[in-house]
Amino acid sequence: MIYEIERKDYPKVLKLFSQLSDDHMSVVVALEHNYPSRIFVDNLDSPKSGLIYLGKRTLGFSGRSDNKQFNDELKELLNKEILPLLKNELKVREVIIRYDDSWEDELKSFLNDLVEHQLGNYIFSDLKYDYNKNKLPDGYEYVAIDSDLLKREDLKNFYIVERWVRGCYLGTEDYLSRGFGFCIIHEKKEIASVCFCNYISKDRKRCEIGIITSEEHRKKGLAKNLVSYTVSHGLKLNIQRIDWQSRLSNIGSIKTAEAVGFQLEKTYIGYVLEYTQ
Repeated sequence: MIYEIERKDYPKVLKLFSQLSDDHMSVVVALEHNYPSRIFVDNLDSPKSGLIYLGKRTLGFSGRSDNKQFNDELKELLNKEILPLLKNELKVREVIIRYDDSWEDELKSFLNDLVEHQLGNYIFSDLKYDYNKNKLPDGYEYVAIDSDLLKREDLKNFYIVERWVRGCYLGTEDYLSRGFGFCIIHEKKEIASVCFCNYISKDRKRCEIGIITSEEHRKKGLAKNLVSYTVSHGLKLNIQRIDWQSRLSNIGSIKTAEAVGFQLEKTYIGYVLEYTQ
């Protein structure tokens, strides 16, 4: 059988999802009730197999992968409810797949269109690039993603910030109370780059950040400056560990992370379920 577990019972599945928690901040904050999620297990009292559905586009598979009855019902749940919702209503073009080591072969047997990616998890070590010593080009300025910025729907590329807040937090108020992020605005009317705290643990000792820079504003040093600016803010908050995840094929992302002071902790294989239409 397959059951959806209530949020109050999440402590029952901490052990089940322990491997995923070690590698992925999104799982950590979900289990702390601080990230949009749903969890399905084979047994409510003593779960051995489970699926965690994170945010708007991530699925995590954990525990035993040889539970045939659970797997059969899980396939039906995915194909009839979750994947159609992601594809048709939320318009998600790709679904990120996380999994325990034992799940790799089983995933391939019932998820089509899986694309393999080499991924890396980076951890901030020492600040190598100081934004104070590398000024922004003329016309660009740092702006905090705060309550004022979240009202600026007139800004070009505002949707990037809006989507990030909606995808990583339980709502705007949740973000404003726990999260942080900054953007670089060009000529006071366009968001050129965004660096955002994707996830932050309940004790505020660990977080993960990410960045996106509009194509027309790249090759100007904006990304390094903004990541340095954001990391410096995180250090002021006494965050002890700052993570950064990237596909190893994303050379720009890796160069930015390493230039600022992130070091590769581990590499792993990940899958993305890509929709061709």
